[in-house]
Amino acid sequence: MADEKMQAILDRTQFEAKSVSLTDVVRSSHGEYRYALQIVLELETGWHDTREEALIGYRKAIVGSCCKHKWRLKRIGILSNHFHILVGPGIEDSPEHVALVFLNNLSYSQDMKPICRFSYYAGTFGEYDRGAIWNRLGVVGQERCIRPGEPGGELS
Repeated sequence: MADEKMQAILDRTQFEAKSVSLTDVVRSSHGEYRYALQIVLELETGWHDTREEALIGYRKAIVGSCCKHKWRLKRIGILSNHFHILVGPGIEDSPEHVALVFLNNLSYSQDMKPICRFSYYAGTFGEYDRGAIWNRLGVVGQERCIRPGEPGGELS
């Protein structure tokens, strides 16, 4: 940021739980899984909120949401016009549900005002690489896609 005062405010409002790992396998009655989301929320008008007390309130609302739902919160990247949230929700929690929980709690934290746009970005991340499916199919290193039914395309 160009403004040193604003950069100092943003530095103070960041959140990171170094003890939380979103790459660990989680075990439940549904099985074993890895489930980590990056949720990005943008402020309603696209404007920049430079009020430190508001940014701290947003952080508290996000942390509180994760505590209430027993989600693993790794990091909140707070910028003046949007948030990046790295979270490990329960396997039964859809990305839409997770984003809506954050949107609702952010609004609640600011006297029920619409804080964020009515949209979100959700992406997954983790230990799997782009070759995970091909490794399972046994076609790693192939230069072309082998389809089931073609020679070498048998599935087990």
